[in-house]
Amino acid sequence: MKKFPLYFVLLTGCVVAGENGPRPVNSLMNQTWYNWSRSTECHPDKVFYPTTVVDIQNIVAEARQKKQKVRAIGSGHSMNDLACTEGYLINTDFMNKVLTVDRETGLVTVECGIKI
Repeated sequence: MKKFPLYFVLLTGCVVAGENGPRPVNSLMNQTWYNWSRSTECHPDKVFYPTTVVDIQNIVAEARQKKQKVRAIGSGHSMNDLACTEGYLINTDFMNKVLTVDRETGLVTVECGIKI
């Protein structure tokens, strides 16, 4: 078997249909969000902490119903206010699992919140 370094990362988990049906998603209201250097801050209506694809689907469905904008954040290393919103903010920190590793092709499939 030929070995390749694991250098391809495929981000998934945020756009495919869920299988477990709707369930509550952890969220905080009236929370101030800062980037890593605290040079940018915003005050979203809600900050969500999903753990599954179904959670993200439910957040988007609720946002659509309540006419809220949705933004997603990762590590918060951006120096600009791209992630800022007064609507819904999705923090992907808890969607951090490695889903598959293909040692032959060097392809690793991970959830959208994994840190590289």
